[in-house]
Amino acid sequence: MINFEKFQNEFSLLEESSVDNKFLIAVSGGADSMVLLSLMRDFFSQKRCSAIFVAHINYHLRGEDSNLDQKLVTDFCQEYDIPHFVYEVSCVDNKPNEGSIQLWARDLRYAFFREVMQNNNIDYLLTAHHRDDQLETFLINLSRGAGLAGLCGIPKYKNSIFRPMLGFTKQEIYQYAHENKIPFREDKSNKKNDYLRNKIRNTISPLLKDLSPHFLDNFQKSIDYINDCKSFINSELKFFFERNLEMKDDFVFIDKNALKKQNTYLIYEILKTFSFENSTEIDKILHAEVGNIFHSKEYQLLVDRQKYIISKKEHYSQEKNQDNIPLTIEKSSVENNTIILEGYHLQEAKIWFLDGDKINFPLKLRPKKEGEYFFPTGMQGKKKVSKFIKDEKISLLEKNKNIILEDAIGTILGIVPFRQDRRKMGRDSINQFKIIIK
Repeated sequence: MINFEKFQNEFSLLEESSVDNKFLIAVSGGADSMVLLSLMRDFFSQKRCSAIFVAHINYHLRGEDSNLDQKLVTDFCQEYDIPHFVYEVSCVDNKPNEGSIQLWARDLRYAFFREVMQNNNIDYLLTAHHRDDQLETFLINLSRGAGLAGLCGIPKYKNSIFRPMLGFTKQEIYQYAHENKIPFREDKSNKKNDYLRNKIRNTISPLLKDLSPHFLDNFQKSIDYINDCKSFINSELKFFFERNLEMKDDFVFIDKNALKKQNTYLIYEILKTFSFENSTEIDKILHAEVGNIFHSKEYQLLVDRQKYIISKKEHYSQEKNQDNIPLTIEKSSVENNTIILEGYHLQEAKIWFLDGDKINFPLKLRPKKEGEYFFPTGMQGKKKVSKFIKDEKISLLEKNKNIILEDAIGTILGIVPFRQDRRKMGRDSINQFKIIIK
């Protein structure tokens, strides 16, 4: 049963007191939104908020019925001196000839609501979704194979949208409207089974509610349990990311072994964070060889030896354009015999000393080549660059960048920033050059 005390208690969920807040009420003219408007009028009259506004959108999809809906809303607002905004859809709004009219209509009205809120500094949007809507949404998502997030149902509060009627049933709304003589109009199109929601509303929901007089109450308890499970999983995700995720230069590094030890569902939720949502694709990622690359809508995942390296796709494109282009260092650009190489984000800068009498300018910083060798400091003899990279566990991301520093005759001076070549070192040279890497 709806009463004002129950209604106002719903506002305790907001992050702050409602007294200083402005609310925009989405009103279609149906029983749900007209009851919400009536309750908010009382809410405002008792100084529980600083202002209320109404927004109505007329799609002109139902002929004169659409105009009568608009008239009901505007007449009510004028009678009670409630500021209101009406948007009448026209040909400029490009109603689709094919595809989902429902999605088009939803996008249109929420764009209108956002505009009204921004122009009037309104804090929250109120919609009249109720418990029957919650059941319908759950069944729609269930029929589409939705994950846990979809089965959590309609959130009572998210992104400045607040739904204070979610705790009430459609029957309770009708009862309150009749008892308090609140005018409303019925949308006759809701009786047609043209859309999935209408089919569920008119055929499936009544059968389920007939199973028990407490069906909707018990259903809400189940929704609450599912939301508790979601909260638990979110805390586990946070725990995992805090311990196994590293951010560096807009790249995300995830420990492979730590990820593989997680529960199958948690692995799915972790990778879903980066838009990897296909279970078959996720299984391939977990069993992929080093060097394999996977793509989601927004991200690219590189399988490295010990890490999964994830980045936005545009960042990879930028890396390819910048880090793989050889950099030439002319002698004329070197001041005080010191060359500074930046962007390696080392905790402590490294300094390489070169014998100026042995090196030939210009120097070049380039990607590695297959089969090449160098003579690393601290080791005997020579070593393949590829073997050094493997032994030092240099990531695939790093090894594909410009890491080879060579002089004009092709002698490798080092793998930047990892190890200097000892052939042209010049710590004790009179004509000494310094390379500072930081």
